[in-house]
Amino acid sequence: MTLPRTDLSTAALWPGGAIGDLVPFAFLLALVGWMPSAIDISVWSSLWTLAKDDTSGTRASVRTARLD
Repeated sequence: MTLPRTDLSTAALWPGGAIGDLVPFAFLLALVGWMPSAIDISVWSSLWTLAKDDTSGTRASVRTARLD
Protein backbone atom coordinates (compact mmCIF):
# COMPACT_ATOMS: atom_id res chain seq x y z
CA MET A 1 0.00 0.00 0.00
CA THR A 2 1.37 3.38 -0.90
CA LEU A 3 0.34 6.86 0.06
CA PRO A 4 1.58 9.13 -2.69
CA ARG A 5 2.47 12.66 -1.65
CA THR A 6 0.83 12.50 1.74
CA ASP A 7 1.99 14.84 4.48
CA LEU A 8 2.22 12.65 7.59
CA SER A 9 3.62 15.41 9.81
CA THR A 10 0.11 16.45 10.86
CA ALA A 11 -1.24 12.91 11.31
CA ALA A 12 -2.32 11.81 14.80
CA LEU A 13 -2.90 8.39 16.33
CA TRP A 14 -6.38 9.44 17.40
CA PRO A 15 -8.35 12.61 16.90
CA GLY A 16 -8.59 15.11 19.70
CA GLY A 17 -11.99 16.32 20.72
CA ALA A 18 -14.51 16.90 23.46
CA ILE A 19 -14.09 13.40 24.91
CA GLY A 20 -10.51 14.10 25.88
CA ASP A 21 -7.38 12.06 25.56
CA LEU A 22 -7.97 9.52 28.34
CA VAL A 23 -10.69 7.43 26.68
CA PRO A 24 -8.83 6.86 23.39
CA PHE A 25 -5.65 6.11 25.33
CA ALA A 26 -7.46 3.52 27.47
CA PHE A 27 -8.92 1.95 24.34
CA LEU A 28 -5.47 1.80 22.77
CA LEU A 29 -4.08 0.08 25.87
CA ALA A 30 -6.87 -2.50 25.75
CA LEU A 31 -6.34 -2.99 22.04
CA VAL A 32 -2.65 -3.83 22.41
CA GLY A 33 -3.41 -6.40 25.07
CA TRP A 34 -3.06 -4.82 28.48
CA MET A 35 -6.52 -6.03 29.39
CA PRO A 36 -7.22 -9.68 30.15
CA SER A 37 -9.06 -11.51 27.45
CA ALA A 38 -11.34 -14.52 27.54
CA ILE A 39 -8.52 -16.98 26.84
CA ASP A 40 -6.38 -15.58 29.66
CA ILE A 41 -9.21 -15.88 32.15
CA SER A 42 -9.96 -19.47 31.23
CA VAL A 43 -6.28 -20.46 31.43
CA TRP A 44 -5.80 -18.86 34.85
CA SER A 45 -8.99 -20.49 36.10
CA SER A 46 -7.76 -23.89 34.91
CA LEU A 47 -4.36 -23.38 36.53
CA TRP A 48 -6.08 -22.31 39.77
CA THR A 49 -8.21 -25.47 39.76
CA LEU A 50 -5.20 -27.72 39.08
CA ALA A 51 -3.18 -26.08 41.86
CA LYS A 52 -6.10 -26.45 44.25
CA ASP A 53 -6.36 -30.15 43.32
CA ASP A 54 -2.64 -30.63 44.01
CA THR A 55 -2.86 -28.84 47.34
CA SER A 56 -5.92 -30.68 48.59
CA GLY A 57 -4.85 -34.05 47.21
CA THR A 58 -8.28 -34.73 45.71
CA ARG A 59 -9.80 -34.01 42.37
CA ALA A 60 -12.50 -31.35 42.37
CA SER A 61 -15.95 -32.24 41.13
CA VAL A 62 -17.48 -30.37 38.22
CA ARG A 63 -19.75 -28.50 40.63
CA THR A 64 -16.80 -27.35 42.76
CA ALA A 65 -14.73 -26.40 39.72
CA ARG A 66 -17.59 -24.30 38.34
CA LEU A 67 -17.75 -22.36 41.61
CA ASP A 68 -14.05 -21.52 41.33
